Amino acid sequence: MVLKEYQKRSLEAVREFVEQLAEMRAKAAKARGLDPDLDFDWVRKTWEKCVPNRALLPRKNGIGEPLASFCLKIPTGGGKTLLAAKVVDLINTHYRKKQTGLVLWIVPSSQIYNQTLRALKDRDHPYRQILDVSSAGRTLILEKGSGFSPLDVAENLCVLVLMLPSANRETKEQLVMFRDSGGFDRFFPPDDDIEGHKKLLKQVPNLDTFQKEDGFWGRQIKTSLGNTLRLLQPIIIMDEGHKAYSARSKATLEGFNPCMIVELSATPPAGANVLVEVLGRDLLKEEMIKLDLHIQNRASVSWKDTLLASVEHRARLEEEARKHDAETGAYIRPICLIQVERTGKEQRDGKLIHAEDVRQYLIGQGVQKDWIAVKSAEIDELKDFDDIGGLLVRDSPVRYIITKQRCRRAGIVHSPWLRVRRAGVRQAVGQVEGPAESCGQQPRVHYRNIPHRGYYVQGWQKPRIYADFIFTSHGGDTADFREVFVLETKGLHLKNPNTDYKKSVFGLCNQHAKKRAWGQLVPAMRDKEIRYEVVFEDEWKKRLNELLAE
Repeated sequence: MVLKEYQKRSLEAVREFVEQLAEMRAKAAKARGLDPDLDFDWVRKTWEKCVPNRALLPRKNGIGEPLASFCLKIPTGGGKTLLAAKVVDLINTHYRKKQTGLVLWIVPSSQIYNQTLRALKDRDHPYRQILDVSSAGRTLILEKGSGFSPLDVAENLCVLVLMLPSANRETKEQLVMFRDSGGFDRFFPPDDDIEGHKKLLKQVPNLDTFQKEDGFWGRQIKTSLGNTLRLLQPIIIMDEGHKAYSARSKATLEGFNPCMIVELSATPPAGANVLVEVLGRDLLKEEMIKLDLHIQNRASVSWKDTLLASVEHRARLEEEARKHDAETGAYIRPICLIQVERTGKEQRDGKLIHAEDVRQYLIGQGVQKDWIAVKSAEIDELKDFDDIGGLLVRDSPVRYIITKQRCRRAGIVHSPWLRVRRAGVRQAVGQVEGPAESCGQQPRVHYRNIPHRGYYVQGWQKPRIYADFIFTSHGGDTADFREVFVLETKGLHLKNPNTDYKKSVFGLCNQHAKKRAWGQLVPAMRDKEIRYEVVFEDEWKKRLNELLAE
């Protein structure tokens, strides 16, 4: 996978930081060996050297050692998870100096948990492939219920994926993590080895035990998952790191005795140690922002007015989508994503906007009941459509999804969509791509490229050009096609050197297309023409009709 420039810069900053950490840690250990009074905070020293313009919020692990903790501040959609996998490799290579060990990967919700776990288990997924390269193919992906042994950790890179609630010691789920368990007894001395328990507690004094010092057996260490984590001193990857800044969450994470904490966040809190900051314009420059988004500020303070406008707009989009389907066979069903303030059964108090308030209002406006689905921690009505293939199949009736935050980063909606959110009030709506105005011809085939997965054009510079569309015109013979068009569309804000490069590559392709007998290369292209075009948003209708008329 070819990394974006901002991703390369981010990883270079992390590499420099962890290299300096390892060097400074070695100096501190040498100084301690000569005289304990010469010891110093090597994490702070490293931070001041590598990030001189930002203050460090110092942290310590559960046994009082300096704890390196830093944040990658990257906008949503910037590839934080991909970078996290790369960072694991950098930490193992330059800091832990090994390919094995434990990584504790913490995510904020069940939706992201399932998404992350699925990606990490898939050997063909880029995240997993990065980890496999780091571990020389010896990667184990674990869940909280998975058992693992000292041999597993010694010979493999073990990645344990947990949800954020599991990192809060006072929840019921977290208490289970700290109960004695037979699955981890191989990490600890036998029950009757009193001296062994004493020795281990001296090394790791924050291990949970059953009894006090004056008990018959002395302090017996619990063979729990929590204690196992403390022994193994994992790398902690904290997805949506800004959600783990309560005193309790921070204390629990630090209590796992991690060797390092890496936070991923688009919106870190004031106390975060931001090592890398990527701006939205960095993503824009790399063409990572492709969603056609229109923001409307509405004067009305009534959420019902905003919702009604969204219902009407979605209906208009669906009418356009039906025409598009009839003319091209490409099925599109616009989906309206509605973010409410409350979803719980006991939370409907008439003060804050509840999911059932919205459902009731939609039905009152003539929306069919089966068009509406609620997605929350308690209710998941989207599951009802799994048996028919999910949201994207024609048989799915869902046109409105009501949620509080369960669809965030879930990747569940690929259709054009509207998002309605009360925060002002504001409304965001996606646009449906409509067919070109008629000039006696219509595109016969319309293929939308999947970014970085479909076809591409390779020029003389390293980055590939992933054009947005391929379509054909039939020239009056609807059973065949006459021309093939490769189309790259651009917003006006992307009139820059990168776009100029793409135009020059496409211009060269057009020159060779006129010279080359395509039938010799691809039999299906005999007597056919191919055109490459870069078209800006203010001219696409006019230019497309000109192309079809030529």
